[in-house]
Amino acid sequence: MKNNTKDQNVLNEEVNIVKNDSINMEMDRRTFLHKTSMFVGVAMGVTLVNSIPGLQASAFTSAAASSPIKKPKMTLNVISDMHLSDQRTSDKFSAALQDLYEIAPKVDAMVINGDLTNYGTEKEYAKLREVLEQSPIPEKTYMTIGNHEFFNRQGNEVNVKRFTDFIGEDHVYYEKMVRGYSFIFLGSETWGPDGPYKDAANLSEEQLKWLEETLERRSKNKKPIFVFLHQQLENTFDADWPSLIQDKELNDILSKYPQSIIFSGHTHQDLLRPSIIQKDFTMINTTAVYYTTFGWDESQGLHLEVYDDKIIVKGRDFYRKQWIPEAQYTIDLQKNLESITAPTDITGAAIGTAKTADALGLPTTVDLVTDSGSHPVQAKVTWNVDASNYDPTLKTVQTFTVNGTVTLPNGVENPNNVPLTTSVRVTVNSIPHSQMTATATSQETLGENNSASMAIDGNPKTIWHTKWNKSDVLPQSITLNLGGTYPIDKVAYLPRPSGSNGNITGYNVYVSIDGVAFAKVASGTWENNNLKKFAAFDPTDASYVKLEATAGVNGWAAASEISVLV
Repeated sequence: MKNNTKDQNVLNEEVNIVKNDSINMEMDRRTFLHKTSMFVGVAMGVTLVNSIPGLQASAFTSAAASSPIKKPKMTLNVISDMHLSDQRTSDKFSAALQDLYEIAPKVDAMVINGDLTNYGTEKEYAKLREVLEQSPIPEKTYMTIGNHEFFNRQGNEVNVKRFTDFIGEDHVYYEKMVRGYSFIFLGSETWGPDGPYKDAANLSEEQLKWLEETLERRSKNKKPIFVFLHQQLENTFDADWPSLIQDKELNDILSKYPQSIIFSGHTHQDLLRPSIIQKDFTMINTTAVYYTTFGWDESQGLHLEVYDDKIIVKGRDFYRKQWIPEAQYTIDLQKNLESITAPTDITGAAIGTAKTADALGLPTTVDLVTDSGSHPVQAKVTWNVDASNYDPTLKTVQTFTVNGTVTLPNGVENPNNVPLTTSVRVTVNSIPHSQMTATATSQETLGENNSASMAIDGNPKTIWHTKWNKSDVLPQSITLNLGGTYPIDKVAYLPRPSGSNGNITGYNVYVSIDGVAFAKVASGTWENNNLKKFAAFDPTDASYVKLEATAGVNGWAAASEISVLV
């Protein structure tokens, strides 16, 4: 997969190819209503059917200007997370549909990938039907169920039936064919309403069995298979909380079919950040129409062009009605390995860390460079930690090398016999959190446990956060008792894993021997993102370290983990 960074003028020129086509495929509103709606009980719903053959493919293309323009085999729009509930959300949804029509009036299909509504009420479904009726949409328009379709708390049976009646299917999972390509739709069959898994997709054994049988049957023709599920696989696209109960099972099934491409929304991750992951199969972030993590007014979606040898993915900004240069990708369907990119050196593992790959934080995958230019494609790596010279019984700083064996994902060949090995250099040099204690001048403990101790609990999914009500204005600080005196020279700060509230952008670092008299050793600024950051200073003996936030996003301070290095 490669990122095709193009300026807006080039992208807009490509759009004109479509807009100049003389065939207008907009459906008559009354015809759409007649063909796609039905009433179920007192609920007003709409059934989307395939009564008309696939429309002619758009001439939309990313071919170079000097190359003949080739028409794609199939075109597709994918959006998600409209949260339809009021006039604002209706207007944003309508604007997105209109923009998609203007860029590709002859698109073959559209998928709306969950969170169609905000609460899944009959009134919201009726409004959804109204917007669809009044908007230019392709005949082949399909939907998946999201967690918000259950938010009315009327029960799983009621909400599943309301959704399936709306789309005219017997189950939340089903398959459709578009121009010879398989579209597989998955969906949660239950919802919370409480607990850590309340918003996670729950796929039944029957659904997973059906999925595997369908993938096996469709894999024979070697074409890409498009899979849609509202929730994403864990640890992808900001999914740092449980988002799929059968995460392992779905991973295992999709890994058998490298032509699988799964689309997911749910977290509203903006398309300015990497939105495609390629391992044994491909994952694509479908972002959100309602708002994105980039801003409340943002509204984004995808347009795809499918060719015999590649798939072009184009991110669209509905708010500004323009393409997103950072979200222009090519997924190559044929790949040969050229080289393996060695992982970045690892530093900051705690002294005394267990001698395992998980404990040392070794990566589970490495990046591959292929002849298609696709980068990165990820491959699994198995680390031989036991063969390294690391000794966890030593209470000193250690630097060592760990060698690993790479397993190529399905779909990547190795005709050049590139050695399937890699290595990573590891430095164990941080003071163990287990011997530390933490205090803070401000911490949230009423709305949620965001106490100071969360910054040294070894769990990057928990955070320290200043009071939510902002009664404690910045600067605020968190102080770590190191449990001993050490010659330290660096503090590592890991921001919260998702969102940005409280990300520290301005800081001071102080050290102390007695916990009373502190001396400043560092100050500076950090970028507002979720990457680990460091404050370095001359080596100094310390028993206490204070990190003071002088500036933070929206006036708060927060930290996922704070470590002190020697």
